[in-house]
Amino acid sequence: MILKEKIMTVVNIDGKIENNSLSIILSGKVDSSNAGDAEKQVMELLGDNSPTAATIDAEKLEYISSAGLRILLKLKKKIPTVTVINVTSEVYDIFEVTGFTEILDVQKAYRCVSIEGCPEIGRGAYGTVYRLSEDSIVKVYRVEGANSIDIIKREQENARKAFVYGMPTAISYDIVKVGNDMGVVYEMLDAQTVGSYITEHPEEFDQRIQQIADLARSIHATVVKNNEFQSFKEFIIGEMEHVRKWVNEEQFQQILDTIAAIPDPSTLLHGDFHPKNTLIRNGEIELIDMGDVRVGHPIFEFSSMCMLDTLLKNNPQMQPWQFMGTDEATASKVWPAFIKSYLGDKFNPQTAELLIKAAQIGMLIKVLPSIAARVNAAPEPRPESIAMLTSRIETLLAIKPEMIAGLFKQVDALLQN
Repeated sequence: MILKEKIMTVVNIDGKIENNSLSIILSGKVDSSNAGDAEKQVMELLGDNSPTAATIDAEKLEYISSAGLRILLKLKKKIPTVTVINVTSEVYDIFEVTGFTEILDVQKAYRCVSIEGCPEIGRGAYGTVYRLSEDSIVKVYRVEGANSIDIIKREQENARKAFVYGMPTAISYDIVKVGNDMGVVYEMLDAQTVGSYITEHPEEFDQRIQQIADLARSIHATVVKNNEFQSFKEFIIGEMEHVRKWVNEEQFQQILDTIAAIPDPSTLLHGDFHPKNTLIRNGEIELIDMGDVRVGHPIFEFSSMCMLDTLLKNNPQMQPWQFMGTDEATASKVWPAFIKSYLGDKFNPQTAELLIKAAQIGMLIKVLPSIAARVNAAPEPRPESIAMLTSRIETLLAIKPEMIAGLFKQVDALLQN
C-alpha cells in the first residue's frame, strides 16, 4: 500500500509584548498539520510573561480549524482579554459556528470605502454624513482622542433603542473604513435632508417644517423607562467641569444650581434636532445622527436651531445656514416657523417669546462647556475666544436659579398636551 505524504499547510506567526499586551499577527492557514508548531510559536512569544490582554490580527488568516481554535482557547486561559481583529467573513463564520464569538472578542474586518466626490448631507458632533451612492449614505466619524468604534457602537445602540420607542431612525447595516477614519453605512434610497429639500422646494416649506415639528412633539411625548438613556442634565453637569477653571467655587455652584432648577423629566430627546439631521424619504421623516439621544427637558432639543438662528442674526459671516443644510434665505425662516408649528393652537407672540427665552437659556447651558473645552485645549487661546467664553459665563451667572424655576413652570404649562 502506498501512503500519500501528508502536506503541511503554511502558517506565519509574528508578535511582540508591549505595554503588558501581547500582539500577534496570524497569516496563512492553521489546521491539524501545523497546529502543534503554531502553538509552540505562540507560547514562545508568551514566555514567562503574564500580559493582561492579547490582540490577534487575523487580516491575512485564510482558515483556522478546531486544532487552531484550541490554541486560542489555551491562550484565553492564560490571558484575561483576547481580541481577534480584522477577521474575514469566511473565518468569522468559523468562529461563530463553533461558538468562539461568545468566548473571545472577535471583530470582522471592515470594508474600505472612498468618499471622494461624495456630497456632504449632514454634520453632527462626532462626524459628517455623505451620500455614498443612490441608495446609501455613510457617516464618517472624526473624533480626536477617542475610540470611534466605541462611539459607533453607542450610536447604533441608541438608534436601536430609540427605534423601539417609536423614533423613526435610519438603521445602519455596515461598519466601514474611510481612509484612516471609521464610518457607518445606512440604506437611504431616494432620501435627502429636509434642509436641502425645503431649499429646492420652497413651495413645500410650511408642510415639511410642520412635519418635523410634529415629529419633535411625538418624540417629546415619549417617556423612557428603566434609565435606558442618560439624563441630559447629568451629562451637562459633568461637562461643566470644563468651565470650572474660569469661575470661583461660589460661581460654579450657582451654575450647577441654575441647571438643577430646570425640570428633568424622562422625556426622549434626539439631542441635535435640525433640518440637516432629518431626512425625507417617500414623504416621511427619518432621523440620523443618534449619538446624542438622551432624556430630559424638551427645551434642550431646540438648542441647535436656536443657536443657528442666533448665529444667522449676529454672525452671518460664519455662514451658519450650511450647518442647517439650507441657503441663507431659507435658514432665516426655519426657527420662527418651527416654533409656530410646534406650538400649534397655543402659538401667539407671548407664547413664542416664552419658548424662545427658555430655548436661549438651554442653548447657553448646552454650548458653554464645548466653548470652554476648546479654549482649554488651545496652547495659546485667542483673546477673542477667551472674551466669548467669559461673556457667556457672565450671561449665565446673571440668570438666577429662582428665575429659572419660575420660567420653566410657565414653559411646562405651555407644553402640556
